[in-house]
Amino acid sequence: MAPRVNTTVAATEGALRGFLGAGESSRRFRLILPEFGGSARLNDEASGSGFSYRGNTFAERDTRAASHVQALLDQVVDIGNVTLEGTGTGIEQEHVSFLFGSRSNRATQTFLQEVGTGLFQFAFTDTWTILCAGQRFSLPDPTILDPVQYAAADDYGVIARVRSAASAPVFMIAGLGGRATEGCGLYFREHWVELDRAFGSQDFALVLKFSAPFDVNRVEQVASAWDVARAF
Repeated sequence: MAPRVNTTVAATEGALRGFLGAGESSRRFRLILPEFGGSARLNDEASGSGFSYRGNTFAERDTRAASHVQALLDQVVDIGNVTLEGTGTGIEQEHVSFLFGSRSNRATQTFLQEVGTGLFQFAFTDTWTILCAGQRFSLPDPTILDPVQYAAADDYGVIARVRSAASAPVFMIAGLGGRATEGCGLYFREHWVELDRAFGSQDFALVLKFSAPFDVNRVEQVASAWDVARAF
């Protein structure tokens, strides 16, 4: 007797593969994070200790966001086809890319400049801003806020999927601050079904608000945009 197939599970996996653009079993998925330079040592090691890591490193919240996406990919993609990378290699059209972070990720900025999507924009001055659907969502430059000020400020992030007709999708998981990047990664993992139902095969952008005091599970949708003309 042939084994019984759980049709619900199969349908869910098929929907997830479609949402992620994982139609080809050999397709590569690249998780691209901003890199921060400088030496690092263990907290319990004295200054000047030889036991240190001298290469570039990823920020904790960016890495958490990537771990949520990785957990989702693990359901339908062979782990050997998923790589964690810095921003230096750029976007490759035949691979699905996830870009984490906004101002800190050079690949995010380069991609948005080259594609010129009208779904959303970032603006970075003394105030960092997401513009989407005729609205502005801003945070004072988080790199100059002290921890108390940053903790008391609302944070915003965007989840987006953008691609041209001839390329694999590029996803952006990008907060103005690191808290929102982490929160967007978790939201993407837990709410991909709703995103798939809302936007189908269209390019889209969804702006999320994380009110202070920050709780990764306390999130509000505040704006969205999609492009029917650039459907899969």
